[in-house]
Amino acid sequence: MDWHISLLFFYVFAVLKSLGQRRYLRKTGLPSSVVASMNYVLGIFPLALVVGLLLPHHVDWSWWVICLLVIEGFAIGLCNKLFVRAIKRLPISLFQTLNQSGTIFVILGGWVLLGETLSMMQMIGVVFILAAAVLSAFAAKSKKRAQPIQPGTVKLVIIAAIIMSVGLLTEKAALGHMDIGGYFIFGIGSQALFVTLIALKDMNKKVWKAVTRSDIRNNVVVGMVGVLGGFSYLYTVSAADNIPLVVSLNSFVLPLTALGSYWLLREREDQKKLWGSIALGMIGVCIAAL
Repeated sequence: MDWHISLLFFYVFAVLKSLGQRRYLRKTGLPSSVVASMNYVLGIFPLALVVGLLLPHHVDWSWWVICLLVIEGFAIGLCNKLFVRAIKRLPISLFQTLNQSGTIFVILGGWVLLGETLSMMQMIGVVFILAAAVLSAFAAKSKKRAQPIQPGTVKLVIIAAIIMSVGLLTEKAALGHMDIGGYFIFGIGSQALFVTLIALKDMNKKVWKAVTRSDIRNNVVVGMVGVLGGFSYLYTVSAADNIPLVVSLNSFVLPLTALGSYWLLREREDQKKLWGSIALGMIGVCIAAL
């Protein structure tokens, strides 16, 4: 399968996950760390394990590979907790726009650490895509009276985005030592382990009693959609072999999510800016990917 096609699949699954997660998090009162852990344990890892076993899953084991898996597992596991907390507090467009700050660090890290660079045309496309992401955030305008942003939330998202960029770069390095199936088993397994360890301090009898069938059902569904998006992303990264390019192209998820939140979640945006961001993003994707 061509990586351009897998990128389209990633767009679909990423938007569905974002919208489903946002809708669920507006209702649940569970701690963010517990939600992130349930998402992995109930939805992401079981399906990832099955897919990983069905695919070639050879791993060239070494202490370096183990170190990479520990770093990416902790970084991505921690970010999932921080992102869940932030999604509860921010409109989805603003959250994802702030999250795009990590793209810059991935581009720099891919260049310095992995030797992966962008061509001039790809850089132009990336500028269009990031501009689309920013414009879609300015389009965000709640139908209801805007709620004040809790202190530290913006800083929380930016810090999480930086940590996530470390996780993504380490993930890309780990993929060089194993098949995708192996990463689904051990890489995502590492993330599930660390996100659960992080959640242990918030897990008590009161929290367990508060868990409902709806919580379980929502985390299973969101997790399964997330792992489908993860498979599409990992295949795209492996096939394109350029993580700065792929992560930059992934930024187009933001305008698409803003459009979905407008229609499905009733988070009303300025339509001119919203459609402007979609147009900019599509131009950027075409320039950078073709």
